[in-house]
This record gives sequence, C-alpha cells and structure tokens, in this order.
Amino acid sequence: MNIGDEKIVQATHILELCTIDDLAEYLCRNKKSLERRLPKLVSAKQLYRNRWASTEPFVYSVKDLSRRSPFTISHELMITAVHTSLHRTGLLMDWRQGKDHWRDPVHQDAFCTLQVGGKTMDVFIETDNGTMNGKDMDVCYYESEPG
Repeated sequence: MNIGDEKIVQATHILELCTIDDLAEYLCRNKKSLERRLPKLVSAKQLYRNRWASTEPFVYSVKDLSRRSPFTISHELMITAVHTSLHRTGLLMDWRQGKDHWRDPVHQDAFCTLQVGGKTMDVFIETDNGTMNGKDMDVCYYESEPG
C-alpha cells in the first residue's frame, strides 16, 4: 500500500462512510484516480464497499457494510456531506461523530468545532431524512474565546 492509498483509507476512516465523490472532495483528488485505486483497496481488504441498487453509487467504509440498511446509509451519507463541506472551508478544527460523543441531553449526529473570525464555535450537527418532527429539532451552539 502506497502513501496515496494510506490517505484514502485514513480519509475513509475519518468520514466513516463515503462515496467516491465524498472522497474526491475531502482529499482534493481526481475522481478517476480514485476509481482506479478503490477496487484494489477493497480487494486487499483495506476497505469495504456495497451498494443497495444498481443506480446507486458504491459506499465505502473501513467497517463491514453488509448489515446496514439503505435508510441508515442515506442518513450517514448526509452527515458525511456536512463533514466534507465543513472540512473544505478550512474552518473545521474538530469533528466528532457517533453515540460516543453525545452530550446529554443532546443526541446529535455529530459535534464539531469551527474557527470563525478569531473565535471558536462548538456546533451540534443534526441531519434529517424527513422523519423528524420540526419541533423536535433544536439548534444548539456555544461560542467560546480561543484559549
């Protein structure tokens, strides 16, 4: 495995679940080069991939995807899109995703810290596939001085 492959595996681990488009954006890499490398990494068992319909893109992860539902995959890809977009802004200082990072009473999809105008901003991220009642979705943020 070369350095480029290591970066692909590392980015896939960070994003948790991603498509080739997500990886291309996150890594600032040419999609064609990823199309050549990803099948080799899957064959080498460095990555897992799956797709739930022939019209859907392959989804990549460092974890087995065979037992994941299309609904869960769709939701997690929305989280990945937010993560990738914030990463590309250069403002993202920290990203934490999953139940291990819940801050009671908030059960957010992700938590991140952004550097904005000399200040840091902690942000709870919640994505929705249209299943939540709008009243149940709260936006929470905390600002703190860098320090």
